[in-house]
Amino acid sequence: MIKYKGNVKDQMIDYGYWLKYWWAVIKLSLKTHVKMIPAMLKYPWIYDHLKAIAFFKSHTFARTGAHLRVAHELYSTAMFYIAQLLEGLVNHEQTVVVIDEMIPPEILFAMGVRHYPIDSAAFLMGLVDQHALTKYIDATENLGVAADVCSLPSSQVGLAVLKEVPTNALCYLCTNLPCEGGNMSGAAMKRALNNIPTFELDVPDLYREPWAEEILAKTLNEMIAFLEKQTGETMNWNTLRQVCERYNRVTEVDLEKFEYARTDSPVITGATLWLPRIMHYQWAAGHPWFYKAHNKISKIMASAYERGEKAWRDIRYRTIVWNCPPQFYTQLYDWLERAWGISVLMDLETDTATNMIDTSSPETMLRGLAHRYMRSTMYRYTHGGYDVNVEGMFRVAAEYHADFIIMANQIGCRAMTALQGTFEEEARKRGKKICWFDHDLCDPRVFSRQEMRDRVNAFMFNVMQTQPLDQNLLQIDDANSW
Repeated sequence: MIKYKGNVKDQMIDYGYWLKYWWAVIKLSLKTHVKMIPAMLKYPWIYDHLKAIAFFKSHTFARTGAHLRVAHELYSTAMFYIAQLLEGLVNHEQTVVVIDEMIPPEILFAMGVRHYPIDSAAFLMGLVDQHALTKYIDATENLGVAADVCSLPSSQVGLAVLKEVPTNALCYLCTNLPCEGGNMSGAAMKRALNNIPTFELDVPDLYREPWAEEILAKTLNEMIAFLEKQTGETMNWNTLRQVCERYNRVTEVDLEKFEYARTDSPVITGATLWLPRIMHYQWAAGHPWFYKAHNKISKIMASAYERGEKAWRDIRYRTIVWNCPPQFYTQLYDWLERAWGISVLMDLETDTATNMIDTSSPETMLRGLAHRYMRSTMYRYTHGGYDVNVEGMFRVAAEYHADFIIMANQIGCRAMTALQGTFEEEARKRGKKICWFDHDLCDPRVFSRQEMRDRVNAFMFNVMQTQPLDQNLLQIDDANSW
C-alpha cells in the first residue's frame, strides 16, 4: 500500500511525531538501563511492545490534516504511557500491583500506587503483531482448555502458563470482566503469581438493576481497604476528585468526537475513534497525559469541522462495526476507507459508558466509577440483554446514519454468536443490510486478514452493487506481516 504523502506541513507533522515515538523508547531505555536485558528474558513480550511504533504509524497511512494530527497526538500519548508502565514493571516489580486491565485505574492513581495491567501485555501484542499471540493460545489449548474460548483471555492464560508474569509483585487485583473467558484468565493468573494476596472485584451480571451500582460501590470501597493494607498507601479523596474531573473532561471530548461523526463531515473515523478510547478507558482513565492530549485535539477537531474538513477525502458509505473488531487486523478500518470509501463511525467497543462522575463526595465518586465500570468494553452489551445489544445496534446505526452494518463475527464470543439468527431476522424486518465476516480476534490462523477482506469485497460487489476506489487493494499479501 502506497502512503499518500499529503503536503509539506503533513510531512513535517508526521516526522515530528515519529521522533516523539522514538523518544518514548529512548526514555524507557535511559530509565531502565541494564535492567531491561534480564527483563526481556523474563518477559519476551516486551520485544513485541517495541513494535508499537510501526503499529501506531500504520494507522496514519494516507491520513492528512486534522485526522493525521489527532491520530498522532493520541497514539503518541499512548506510547509514552505504555513506556511508563514498562518502566515501573522493570525497575520496581516488587512494589508493583498487578491488575486486570479493566480494573478502574482512577483509584490507583488517587492512591499513588504503581501498577501494571498484566492483561495489556497480551492485548498490545495482538495489536502490534498478528502472530505474536499464537504461542500463548497454543500453550493454553495444550493444557486442555477448549479452543472455542475467546482467544484474548486464552492468550492471557498462556502468559500465566509460560510464567511470563511478574511473580514478585506486591498483590493482584482481578475481575470477572468481560466474560467467562476473562474470569478463567484471572484464576490462572492468580496461580501463576504464586498466590500473592488477591482481591477479586466482581461485577453483578444484572448490572442494569438499581441495586447493582450500590453493591459495586461498596466492593470498590473494600478494594481500597485491601490496597491500603497491602501497599501502605492511603486513599486521597481530593486526588481522586481531580482524577475523576480529568476523566470527565476526556469523556466530554469523546462525546465531541461522536457528535462530529454523526454529521456529514466526520473529523476522525475508524481506528482513531476506537483504539485511543479503549486504551484510555481501560488503562489510563483520568491520567493527566490523556487529559492534556484531549484538550489539544478538541481544538483541532473544532477548527477542522468549521472548515468542513473530513477525515477521509472520499467518503462513499457510512457504517458501524458490531461485535469485537479483529484485534490482529485493526488496520481493517483504514483499508475500508482506502479500498471502498467506507468510513467506520462507531463500533461496539467504543460505545461504552459516557457518564460524568459526580465528584461532590467520596460516595458519589465511587458510585460514578461503579456505573462506568459495569458498562465496560464488551460487558455492557454481552450482559445488557436484548434491548441493549440487538436494539442497541440498530439504534447506533440510526444515530450515525449508517448505510449498512458490518458484523465482525468473533467466533470465540459465544454471547454474540448465539445472537446471529436474531440479528439477521431483525435486520430483515427493518430492511437493513449487514455485511458479515468471521474472525477469531487474536488468532489469524483461523480466518486470515484476506479472508475478511474477501467477505467485504463480495458484499460490496454483490449487495451494494458498487466498484472499489482502488482495485489494487482488494488482494494484499500480508499473511506474514506484523
